[in-house]
Amino acid sequence: MMEPIAIIGYACRLPEASDADAFWRLLMEGRSNYGELPPERLNQELYYSPEKGIIGKTYSKVGAVFSLQGKNFRPKHQLLSDCEGQHAAYEVVADAVRNSGYTVGDFPHRQTGVYVATRRTSQVSTDKLLLQDTPVVLEYLKEIGGFAVLPKELQKKIVAATQQRITDKYSYSNRFETERLMYYLTAWNISYALNLDGPTMIMDGACASSLSAVTLASRALNDGSIDCAIAGGS
Repeated sequence: MMEPIAIIGYACRLPEASDADAFWRLLMEGRSNYGELPPERLNQELYYSPEKGIIGKTYSKVGAVFSLQGKNFRPKHQLLSDCEGQHAAYEVVADAVRNSGYTVGDFPHRQTGVYVATRRTSQVSTDKLLLQDTPVVLEYLKEIGGFAVLPKELQKKIVAATQQRITDKYSYSNRFETERLMYYLTAWNISYALNLDGPTMIMDGACASSLSAVTLASRALNDGSIDCAIAGGS
């Protein structure tokens, strides 16, 4: 049987709610943070269709847009420094630590486990997949009637120019590219920045990810393997 667990600090960063107080006001006022996605988040001409079942299209144009605000927390190095989702996790942890009455630079519970629910993908990994699939897509282009009748040399020039344009836009030369693909570093960076000695863990359980993170943290607290836990979703 699990013993009661004390929640000593909490924080959140959600669409239309920059902190826990703002989220509570949103709930009390009965407001929704969902709305039609702006053009910069969804190109409706390319990806939207009201008809369900169209491959490569979504029949929904509604969502909740998250934006990063503030710069309260920095890891000790530059890994993941350009990933907004990772920064959001760092900032929320910093807020939760302060909410518990401690400071980021002097968190006393060294045997603290970090359990973060996050998705496996990032903008970098998505771009790399696009680069990987581009040659295949360009091969299909050759099968289109209007393209197939063009002179072979012109076809080659169009394919080469398209390939180069995509490569120029989506290639990365930053030396931390590999690290940015390692999503598990989200939890490790938090532990490293707070100078913690406990375990770090990333999990992806779809819609149950955050609940799974909290459950694993609770079990670790109950079996005595850690003294404190930082758990949540990113």
